[in-house]
Amino acid sequence: MTANDDRLAFLRAKTEWSDEEFAELIALSPIGTFRRFPNLSTAGLHNLEQAVANFVEVGERATHAYQVGCYIEVLTLRSQSAELFLRVYLAAKLALAPSFPANDKRPLGALIKECEVVGLDSATIESLRKFNTDRISVVHHYLLGSQPYDALRNVCDQSRDLIKDLVAVLSTDVGEAA
Repeated sequence: MTANDDRLAFLRAKTEWSDEEFAELIALSPIGTFRRFPNLSTAGLHNLEQAVANFVEVGERATHAYQVGCYIEVLTLRSQSAELFLRVYLAAKLALAPSFPANDKRPLGALIKECEVVGLDSATIESLRKFNTDRISVVHHYLLGSQPYDALRNVCDQSRDLIKDLVAVLSTDVGEAA
């Protein structure tokens, strides 16, 4: 084993890295281990640093919301996260810069349709459509009194890996090997 192999093993075993360590981890890893998304600074975000910090905590907030039974919050965070990633996907596929205006109000369903048109794979489209339809339906039925609040938990459970799976597909489709 070489010194680089030892260092790579050490870095891979860590769960938190400094910026310098993460850059080193990428540099020492085989090409294609990491994928780089299109430049988020052109994604219509008001404040890129704050947006990145917020997105880092979205998963933690969704987990906390689920644990305390705030299922509408979980569904909202997943929906908004999916919208952001679909906008980034569209920007990459259509070579848009800036990718979308910060006041873009297209709903998730419209973004799913647009992504289907530009080639997002059918399994991902189906998963996103199911989530969106189920999300709208369960909240509607809850508010009308035809379902208890716990019915929202089922949609949360069914969509637990939605964002992770979406990011994996998008990183393969529009991400660049790093």
